Amino acid sequence: MAELSILGTGLVSPFGLTPREHAFFLPAMLPPPTGSPFLGPKGKPVAIERAAFIDVTAPVGSRMSVLALRAAESALSDLRERTGARFGLLLATERARAGLSDRDVEMVEAALVRLASPVFTERVRGSGGPFGSLDAVMDRVRRERADGVLVVAADSFISTEYLTHYATHGPSHWMTWPPSPSEGAAAMVVTDPTT
Repeated sequence: MAELSILGTGLVSPFGLTPREHAFFLPAMLPPPTGSPFLGPKGKPVAIERAAFIDVTAPVGSRMSVLALRAAESALSDLRERTGARFGLLLATERARAGLSDRDVEMVEAALVRLASPVFTERVRGSGGPFGSLDAVMDRVRRERADGVLVVAADSFISTEYLTHYATHGPSHWMTWPPSPSEGAAAMVVTDPTT
């Protein structure tokens, strides 16, 4: 892999709206978490970590779009003054599962295209995300004579469909301390400093 430079970053989760807030978690400016509105099979609330600034009844595609846009805006914020800069878009999401459809991913991609007007778009699905395909994407950046690529990863496990699956199947017995279902998005603008 060639040397790459990261020009901007963004990170949004229930714990912060910027990379800085995540690094200094306690002073993050988010509202305090509220109780879970989702109940399990015995009426006990399902423990979740959700972004309280998004309506809990919003569909997953809409939730992921809000998260992805905030992360992308943060990553692009320092580059707004570079008029004429051309970037590709690489969107990384999980494969379709309970509560995450191909339509949800298309909604996120459309929102990011409206925001960034990318020269090209690529999508990767599944574990490993963008890192397994970054070499190929950087080759495309060079072919398209783009200035770099906006890489965005987003996911949300906050939906009735997923939480029903989670409550009825439970986490893997291989996990000693399984994380609570959550959501978030990360973004970075990557360029090849040699071009």
